[in-house]
Amino acid sequence: MGRTVRNIPALIVVGIGLSMNNSFAILEALVRRKIEFSRTPKYGAVAATNPRVRSPYRRKRFTQPLIELILGFCFACGAAYAFSLHVFSVVPIMLLFNWGFFYLGWLSLIQQQTLFYGTLLPQRKPNRFGM
Repeated sequence: MGRTVRNIPALIVVGIGLSMNNSFAILEALVRRKIEFSRTPKYGAVAATNPRVRSPYRRKRFTQPLIELILGFCFACGAAYAFSLHVFSVVPIMLLFNWGFFYLGWLSLIQQQTLFYGTLLPQRKPNRFGM
């Protein structure tokens, strides 16, 4: 039971961060009459031999992660402002929103960069033991 209780804040943070993605999906469904199915990127979609090859799963939108990061920044400023006004009851909730939007915004940016460039980190050569 203790482990489950510890995971609840992480679940709340991810749920808050996913709210932006779900809102965009609902708005797209309301605005467009015919919605094209877009596949989920699979692991290894970009060739390992040529990491500069553009993946067919690459997202065309760059605005959604930026909006998530901006919302995360706004909630961080709001939490700092509430803290400065000594309204401490609001700060944990605003920090949950802050962490949720920052976490998924950064993950979206990292995923877009790895799908475009193939990897974020330079590939290291194996040592003499093959590791």
